[in-house]
Amino acid sequence: MDEDWSDLDASGELTLAGLDRQGHSGWIWKLCKHDQNRCSAERGARHIVCMMERALAQSTAWDQKIIGMCDCSDVTPANLDLAMLRIAIPLMQEQYPEVQSQTLLFPSGWLTTSLYAIISPMMTSGTKKKFKFGEWV
Repeated sequence: MDEDWSDLDASGELTLAGLDRQGHSGWIWKLCKHDQNRCSAERGARHIVCMMERALAQSTAWDQKIIGMCDCSDVTPANLDLAMLRIAIPLMQEQYPEVQSQTLLFPSGWLTTSLYAIISPMMTSGTKKKFKFGEWV
């Protein structure tokens, strides 16, 4: 993507996490840094796609799968951007159905579980199975 992401990259909300022992690339989404007033829902969704592409480009694993980590520390309901997620979730499921091997949501508390309950109806059963709470399998 040729779009300039420097403003969103500078926020530190979405970052690459390096490689695991098998060469899977990872990304970290620090949800507490999400500000739905920073950009449009469409641009936020495109930034997520950009991070998926960056993670794929960095991956050296034979299966080209990537790992997501959602850091829910210090998250408030104000950080939940349903407009962006309504665009991003179907897009990710259609364009990257087998790329994401798993997504870890941490720390696993009542707010994390509540936020997941809000967004999970937007997901297919296959996508839901990839989410783990505070554990790594």
